[in-house]
Amino acid sequence: MSPVNPEAPAKRKTALFGGTFDPVHYGHLRLAEWVKKHLELDSVFFIPIRIHPFNKRKNITPAIHRLNMLRQAVGKMKDFEVSSIELDRDEVSYTVDTLRTLHQAMPDREFYLLIGDDNLPEFRIWKEPEEIAKLAKIVVFRRSGLQENSKEKYADFIFVDNPLIKISSSEIRERLRHGLPVEEFIPPAVLNYIRQHRLYILK
Repeated sequence: MSPVNPEAPAKRKTALFGGTFDPVHYGHLRLAEWVKKHLELDSVFFIPIRIHPFNKRKNITPAIHRLNMLRQAVGKMKDFEVSSIELDRDEVSYTVDTLRTLHQAMPDREFYLLIGDDNLPEFRIWKEPEEIAKLAKIVVFRRSGLQENSKEKYADFIFVDNPLIKISSSEIRERLRHGLPVEEFIPPAVLNYIRQHRLYILK
């Protein structure tokens, strides 16, 4: 007689990379590629947010443009996908709600949540941080430099020593407003989209 509960297949390891992506740039794409390879993940989901929980930035570019720019950037890149899960909500984007929804929709996945080290000081005031840590493995990538006791305080998190890439969306927006070249920072398809829709120009 065959076993009643045969061994379940291994879950696909999927990184979740959230942000405003305003605009998406090579720094985002290279980080995602590096983490995927370094942690031997199967895929990466880019998740643009609609409204930041801490209201960090005003006047974010409309969601449809940020979503379309991400789709242009990812294109046919293997194992990279763009999810509109947080843009499909009208309210504030909470990570824990996104994780619950993804777990229900994709029970065959094991999720790895990517966060920058500059977000660590705020992590304890996120909505249900303990639940987030249960629903996903937290991967902390280098962005601004860790506080000395961060690794001890978050012993269950995965800290990666990724290469620092000196590209920021705010710098790209500023350069575009002033007509300065940005070709080295963003994919050609994204730049074409920006020009077509006249994004980030001085009003």
